[in-house]
Amino acid sequence: MRYRALMFSFLLTAGVICLGGLQNSVAGVGAITEDPVFKAYRGVAIGMSAVEARAALGEPKEKSDTEDLFEPADNEEARVFYDGSGKVRAIAVMYTGDISKAPKPKAVVGEDVPAREDGGVFKRVEYNKQGYWISYVKVAGDNPMVIITMQAI
Repeated sequence: MRYRALMFSFLLTAGVICLGGLQNSVAGVGAITEDPVFKAYRGVAIGMSAVEARAALGEPKEKSDTEDLFEPADNEEARVFYDGSGKVRAIAVMYTGDISKAPKPKAVVGEDVPAREDGGVFKRVEYNKQGYWISYVKVAGDNPMVIITMQAI
């Protein structure tokens, strides 16, 4: 289980670094001015306090001032990242193995996203008015996973 948490942290960090550098002109990335369809994960939203996030998700499996790891269901892990004032600055959720319970792209980014040839999916949308971006990544293959990330802009 610790290996999965480390892998999740690595994938998330790499994804945030890569996605953070992308520009709106890149395919799969778009800025939207309307309201997002995915505003919170299990009641946790960007800008919420750590106390509120923990109340919504329960006791974290791993807890610190900068991030918490939650395992709310089988094949589902969530990392909640906090800024210096203890407010949620990012949420990353990873569904692995049986990903049938993972939300579909339309429920996250507001539209169906066609899969690439390899079965993978990527879409990132910026909600400038709301102050965050959200991405949907599906990795197909023998070890499928879906990663949904919300991060303050």
